[in-house]
Amino acid sequence: MEFPLPIKEKDNPATFQYCRWCGAELKDKRRRYCSKEHAKKWLVEVLFVEDYQRQRDRAMKRDNFTCQRCGMTRREHYEVFNQDLHTHHIVPRSWGGSNYMDNLITLCKNCHVEIHRELGVKIGK
Repeated sequence: MEFPLPIKEKDNPATFQYCRWCGAELKDKRRRYCSKEHAKKWLVEVLFVEDYQRQRDRAMKRDNFTCQRCGMTRREHYEVFNQDLHTHHIVPRSWGGSNYMDNLITLCKNCHVEIHRELGVKIGK
């Protein structure tokens, strides 16, 4: 493989174990870069390119439209909160986490807020 990888390779699972800019092996396979310098490139070149909605829908379907922490269903969530279930980034976007399905999990509003409190990370932008 040649680095930096072309943008068309961003979804290729064979490349997920390496920094897409320099080829360094990644310790956390849910991230796509190895350094702060490459994190900036990731934010500009990938953050706004990935199709979050499509991946969110796939993660919800995979999780059977159920909170993976407390078991609340989509129907129950609408009844209680008048909104759809949330999709949580296991490695937060601000820490370099991706929108790939291996980094998404379906949660209810309460569980999502609780996890973010534990991590010390704000929900949303």
